[in-house]
Amino acid sequence: MNNIKLVIKSLSKRKLSVLFVSLQVVTSILFLISIACTFQKIFYFDITVHKNIKPNASQIIHVKINADSATPEKYFSFRGQILKQSGIDSMGYFNTNNTVIFSTLANSPELKKMKSEQKDILGIPEEFSAVKIEKGLQELKSLQIVEGRNFENTDFSSDNLIVPILVGYNFIKYNVVNIGDELYDSNNKKKYKVIGALKERSTWFMSSLSDGVLEYLDNKIVIASNDGDYFPFIQGMMKSSYYCIVKSSKTVPKIMTNMIEIANKEGLSVEVRTISDELKKYQQEIINENIKWLIFSLFFILMTSLCIASVMMSSLVSRLKEIGIRIAVGYSINQIQKLFITEVLFIIIMSSLLASIFAVCTINLSSSLLSDLAPDGYYVSFPIIVGVLGISLLMSLPPVTAIVYRLKRLQPRELIGGKE
Repeated sequence: MNNIKLVIKSLSKRKLSVLFVSLQVVTSILFLISIACTFQKIFYFDITVHKNIKPNASQIIHVKINADSATPEKYFSFRGQILKQSGIDSMGYFNTNNTVIFSTLANSPELKKMKSEQKDILGIPEEFSAVKIEKGLQELKSLQIVEGRNFENTDFSSDNLIVPILVGYNFIKYNVVNIGDELYDSNNKKKYKVIGALKERSTWFMSSLSDGVLEYLDNKIVIASNDGDYFPFIQGMMKSSYYCIVKSSKTVPKIMTNMIEIANKEGLSVEVRTISDELKKYQQEIINENIKWLIFSLFFILMTSLCIASVMMSSLVSRLKEIGIRIAVGYSINQIQKLFITEVLFIIIMSSLLASIFAVCTINLSSSLLSDLAPDGYYVSFPIIVGVLGISLLMSLPPVTAIVYRLKRLQPRELIGGKE
């Protein structure tokens, strides 16, 4: 404890140099934490996708259709021929960019309470975000039900005049709706029937399977989109993701070849790839983009370490008189070495802790504010903090080595004079 007080007292006399070194350490550590979070996210989304999809990733084919070549006739002909292929379990789209307006709930006090407490930011109280799922895609991911039932194949029939929907957990929690309620969407001029309520914190893919980003469904509606409900292109822009689930991964290459042949026959420009291949490609692209920043970050830390060594050596030279006085009152060279080393470690470790706390408060807090999104791996985790502290100790090696080397070669004549 006395040593710490002595170190703090000593550092307080050199506020400017301590501030300069601390800022360098904080900047380099924050940059390293940012890169570490990015790499953590890369491996996190790979785990997330495999964990959240029911089929094997190698049995799901993602079909991307060039919007410029697509017409309703070509698209539906292509889709119909694909569905006739043997070995295909199901195929279809999901679309997360939807809203419904349930005018029947406009004056519901329960809805107003739910919207207020959940901080829902949609324009009007009776407006909700919705996920449309076509027949077969309910097999992509397990949707756990707390009340009512899950989707069945008949729910996706175009003969249904009333469209079946699942509601998020908060609709039941706040008693906004009950199982069996019929709701009218004044936006799409359709009737919907609540057949089930999802378990709390249920999730669905935000845009595509491969990016691994999940959104919570607690305040959302999941719609059983009936066959041929919509053409997935608006003004030349694709607005949904098209997936095909194959029974066996062994037949995937043949099915993909057939898809391309059928698309060429229909005059469609398509790109087909399995989710497992997409994950590898996406993962490699992000690694390639960020590896240079990781190298730069480590180089920055090395330069910071050498700069600290330079500052500490200058400090040592300016404190020769102090060192001489300490030796005169009985300090050994080893004790003086310990004092200087403790100062270095104190500055680096405290600065690293400050950078870590700042990163946790900014990165983790900003992630938590995006309440509709499930964690995507970009956050400051315990392993990252442990790694940062480990690198901080490595950062102290050059200045510590320089101090030990200089003090061991200290000559008595050097102790005459000096600046304090």
